[in-house]
Order: sequence, then structure tokens, then C-alpha cells
Amino acid sequence: MTFDMARPAVRMTRWSRALLVALAGLSAALFVLAVSRRLAFPYELTIVEALQPLATARLLDGLPLYGAPTLEHIGPMYPPLSFLIDAGLARIFGLSLPLLRVVSILSTAGTVAIVYTVLRRRQAPPSIAAVCAAMVLAAHTRLGDVLDLARVDAPEMLFAVLGLAAAERAARPGAAEWPWTMAAAVALAAAVFTKQTALTVVGGACLALLAAGRIRSAARLGVLVTGIVAACGVALHVASDGWSTFYVFTLPGGQPILAQDLALSLGRLVFFFPAALASCGVVLWRLWRPTAPSRDLSVWEAALVLSVLGALVSNAKVGGADNVWAVVVPLAAIAIGQHWTASVPALSPRHLLFYPIVWQVAVLPHRPMADTPTAADAHAYQALVADLERLPRPLFNPMFPYESWLAGSEPSALLTQISDFEPGTPLWTELTTAITARRFATIIATDVSHPAFAGLETAYRARDTWTFRVPASSSAVRVFTRN
Repeated sequence: MTFDMARPAVRMTRWSRALLVALAGLSAALFVLAVSRRLAFPYELTIVEALQPLATARLLDGLPLYGAPTLEHIGPMYPPLSFLIDAGLARIFGLSLPLLRVVSILSTAGTVAIVYTVLRRRQAPPSIAAVCAAMVLAAHTRLGDVLDLARVDAPEMLFAVLGLAAAERAARPGAAEWPWTMAAAVALAAAVFTKQTALTVVGGACLALLAAGRIRSAARLGVLVTGIVAACGVALHVASDGWSTFYVFTLPGGQPILAQDLALSLGRLVFFFPAALASCGVVLWRLWRPTAPSRDLSVWEAALVLSVLGALVSNAKVGGADNVWAVVVPLAAIAIGQHWTASVPALSPRHLLFYPIVWQVAVLPHRPMADTPTAADAHAYQALVADLERLPRPLFNPMFPYESWLAGSEPSALLTQISDFEPGTPLWTELTTAITARRFATIIATDVSHPAFAGLETAYRARDTWTFRVPASSSAVRVFTRN
């Protein structure tokens, strides 16, 4: 009797692929379901989502987006490209949070499509390309739900992968290098001018070209991106009364990176983004192992390694800000899909690569789906806006500034933005002085032990307490009025 030793491997591969495709389909379906239930909600899904419509409203009103921070307005720490895109759409369709979420949703869809297309052009079977593309959607809840929120992260992700795709195309033999290099430079500069963390992607593209011996191409791409970003940055600095002074050099407030924070950040990479970790391991193995199939770095792999290092540092500095990993996920999906196609065509549970892919594609069991608002949430916000309309003005409301804007009041800076500044800075001095002098008729505050509200109970009296259980807040806030 003879045994066909190939049949068990083929059978395992078939079942492995079926499992991965099923998990990928589940991830995509849950993402679509969550988005469909969240898109039309007219209020914040997270407290930081208020920043996008307020910044867009200032642009529509002809007000400067950046400038010296005040209690009424603190400019975003991010460059302005996504806000300019939002303002352009809002001039046509009207300003609303659902419209701004559409920008992120379309950006996410474009990123998923690029992941799939890049892998198919590298001869990946449709099932492999689809599974890797679904990794982006599977990471939704572990990225702070930024894939559909009105945030800068999804547009940055789209511009980054567009730029890398163009850079890869420019490096192909026989390609029209100059047009593709220019397209890559414009897209990568757009990513940087959407969010500064995209600098790691630019560095990865140049590093891959250098590793391939294309020194002139790397220099050309680096010079073009640097020139575009520098020119736009100087223009922004001049037009905005010193953007770089207040929002580049002053912030963040010099928070040190502690060993514990770095360990927690590394643990997040291991547990939540194992495909990215596995991809980095594959890249290092290919570079250091003499018998590896290839020692050439793709732009995706080089950008991935630098972006993982950047995300580890950023995550350690800002705590649990999962959105810093947004660019890492599509880069890891393409890098691992390339290795899967070229080196492990018969992926099965015998391969260590199988397990991080399964874990990444599977929706993590402790949080299977993004939070979705209910009718009660909408009613709570409606009541909040009605209450704000009746409160004595001037109103200082750093907890719900978007609702203040909806109620016809001058919005305040977000408490999370105020907290970014160190105590003793001019902004904190202005706040302390305003509370002591009772400059505001009404102040809405969180826990009064927060240092931003020092002296509040002495100068004001507590008028009311509101308890919220909505997506953006799940705690009590207190209303204070002048004595």
C-alpha cells in the first residue's frame, strides 16, 4: 500500500483558506453593519470627533484655523489638508458630521481596494488578496474606530498607500519614472499634510529605493516630497499667524517615554496587530538569512518597519491612542500578502505565518463590533442642545463644544486639547484668570478635581448635574453659574 503524502497538506490548505476567507467575510460584514448603523448619527461618536466639524466651520466662516491658542479655539495639532477637503465638500452639501464621516469611509474603501489591487498585480490569487484586504477592516475596533469617524486617519492612510503604489510603479523596469515619481511625491506629501505620522511612509519608500541601488530615484523622491511639504508648511505658517510655533514646537508637551509605556505599546502590537509583527519578522528573516528567496525590500516592507517603530514610540507617548497604528495595518496586509504569495503558496496550520493571519483577520472576541448609537443617545444629545440654548451666556463648554455650536453659542476649546498644554503655559494662565474673574456666566465641567478647573467651586456655584450614557461620554458633567 502506498500513501499520498501530498493529500493531507492539500486538504489542510483548502480548509485553512476556507477558514481565512470566512473570517475575512465576517470582518467585512461587521464593518459594513457598524458603519450603516453609525453613519447618519448627527452627534459625536467619540469626544474627539467634534474637532473635525468645528475646524471645518471655521474655514467656512473665513476664520483662521491656526493661531495663538485661546479658550474659544485651539487649532488642531494636525496639518490642514483633511479640513480643507471637508470644507470643500461642506460648501456643496452643507456641514454635518455624517458628511465628514463619508470622507473617512470612502478613504477606507479606497485603501482596501489598493491593498487588493497591489496583491493581484503581484500574482496573488483572489482569495489571498481578499483576505489581506480584509485585515484592514478587521482592525477597525482596534484602531479607535477611525476607519469611519470624522478624523484625519483614514484620509492619511489612503494618501500613504497611493503614494507607495505610485513609488513602486516608478521603480519598475521600463516604467515612465518621472510621472510616477511625481505622482508618488504628491500623494506622499498629501499624506504628511494630513497627519505628520506619514513621514515614516516617506522614509520607507526612499529606504527601499536605496536598498535596491536606485540612489538617484530615492534622492529625487525625497527632494520632491520635502520640497512640497516645506513649501506648503511655510505658506501655512505665514497665512495662519504662526502655525508651527503653537502646534509643532509647543505641542506635544514633552511627555517622556517610560519603559512601562513602551512595554504596553509593544504588547499592543503583539496582541492586536500580530500580522504587522509577523510581517516585520518576515522582512528581517529575508534580510539576514543568506538562503532567503530575496534580499530586496519592497516599498511596503520598508515603510512597514519604519511605521511600526514610529507607532511604538507614538503609542508610548500618548498612551492608548490606537489610531497611531492606522497606517501600519494596510502596509502589513500587503507585506504579508506578498510573502504569502511568493514564499508560502500552500499556507496551512503547519506554518507559523498562519496563526497571526488568523488572529488579525478574526474579529477580536472581547470587542467584536464598533459601538453603535441608539435612539436614546440621540434624544440625550437633543436635550443637551436644548439645555445649552437656555443657559446664561457667555458659556464655557469644553466638554461638548460641538453642541454649543449647534445651540448657537461660541464653541469652546475641547478639554482634551486644553489638557495637551502644560500647566503654567499662557493658555492655562488665561483659564485660571477667567475662572477667578468669573468671566463666564456658565461653565460646564467634568470632575472638578481636573486641574483645568482649579478654583471653580470657589468662584461658581453648582447649578445642575447631567449624567450621559452616549457614545462620546459615559460620565457625569456639572453645570456651574456665577455666584
